Amino acid sequence: AQDAGTLLGLLRIVERASGGNLTLEMTKDRGLAWVGTCQLTDFIILRAPAMARLLAAASITGIADILNKEQGMTFDQLNVAFSYKDRLLKLTQANASNMALSLTAQGEIAFDTPAALNLRGLIVPFYWINGIFSHIPVLREILAGGEGGGLFAFTYTATGDPDDPTLSVNPLSILLPGFLRNVVLGKH
Repeated sequence: AQDAGTLLGLLRIVERASGGNLTLEMTKDRGLAWVGTCQLTDFIILRAPAMARLLAAASITGIADILNKEQGMTFDQLNVAFSYKDRLLKLTQANASNMALSLTAQGEIAFDTPAALNLRGLIVPFYWINGIFSHIPVLREILAGGEGGGLFAFTYTATGDPDDPTLSVNPLSILLPGFLRNVVLGKH
């Protein structure tokens, strides 16, 4: 798809998004779950109040302000590994990034009535320099905490109603090296 912004709106991740090239690959596994990957490139997120609140909680107010305005924020890419079965989307790993920011997520989004999410991940500010270690294989897991991580990053959780989630940011996690942040996130 060449204008995939509406997908983010349908998944209730943001109110509005525009542009973007979408590549989606899925297969059904033996348990009849859809398993796949999704890549979205060059898209703009507009009006993302939950994401803006999350960034404000991490004291990244300049970027949070942009997400609440009409011009929005351009992201270079979003990569998601997932499975879907019985109205439950499990994110194995998701990462959205641009020069200023990287956001990772893993967890679940239930599309039942009422819908609910249970996500955890990283907020990596100043990704253009902070994320340099996530591109060096030897240091990726130790210092950055894996792909999309950075030397300095906040851990977060988002739970509850997708329209008004309960958000929590651990400000002390910025002091932890990547492998310890992964322990906090339950990745290892």
